[in-house]
Formats: sequence, C-alpha cells, structure tokens
Amino acid sequence: MARGSYQMYLRHPWLLQINWTRPVMGPNTLASVEVFVRGLAGLPVTDQEKISIMIMVDGFVTGLARQRVQQAALPDETGVTDDEFWRNHIPVLSKAMTSGSYPAMAALSEDAFSLGWDETFEFGLQRLLDGIASLLSSRPAL
Repeated sequence: MARGSYQMYLRHPWLLQINWTRPVMGPNTLASVEVFVRGLAGLPVTDQEKISIMIMVDGFVTGLARQRVQQAALPDETGVTDDEFWRNHIPVLSKAMTSGSYPAMAALSEDAFSLGWDETFEFGLQRLLDGIASLLSSRPAL
C-alpha cells in the first residue's frame, strides 16, 4: 500500500494539498482504510496500534512524496535549476565545511546525498517495516 500510495501522489500531486486529518468519508477512503486494517488482521497489535501504524506509514509516504514534488517544481517556481542552485551555493558550503564548525557534516563522503528519490523511499520504508517487525516479534502470537 505504501508503494501504491507513493506512486499515486507522484501521478496526482494535487492530492498532497488535501488535509486528510478530517478525511472525506467516501467509499474510496473507507476502502483504503479497510485494506490497510485488514492487512494487519491477526497480528499482535491493538486496534489503536493498527491505526498508529497506518498513520505512521502514511506520514512517511506523504512526507517523501511532498518533498519530491516540491523539489521537482522549484525550477519552474524560481527560474533556477537544481544545478544552478547548488553551483551558486558551493562557495558558501565549501567555506562552512572547512571552518571546523561542522565536523560531522564535513566528514561525510562526497556521495552522501547521492541516493535518488526511489532509493531513499525504499530505504525509509524498509526501516519502518523493520521497526514494525521488531514490535511484532516481541509479542506473543494471537
């Protein structure tokens, strides 16, 4: 569901503007929640934890999708490409990294920021799923 939602937001970025804290309780919304909750059926989690897991996964998905959509829109919004932006900031970053004020950042490898959006999504999703798996393995089976 996380991957499907992520792709949906990339295809329909306007959906990221909707405030889902008070969702429209139509059949599609209810069907999505039903599928998610059904996927957690039989697992050793409370009903409150099921909803918390759903909110946690959705928050990760929408957060990363929103960043990706916003980043893609910046060249049109600002008239500055990503390459131009970073090229203009290299002198400031170089000075900051050699100042000694940011030793942890200065120690990062040159490719530290090189993962693409999809790789970053998969990494984060796996860590979320690992955390949920750890929770489940710490509890007796139902």
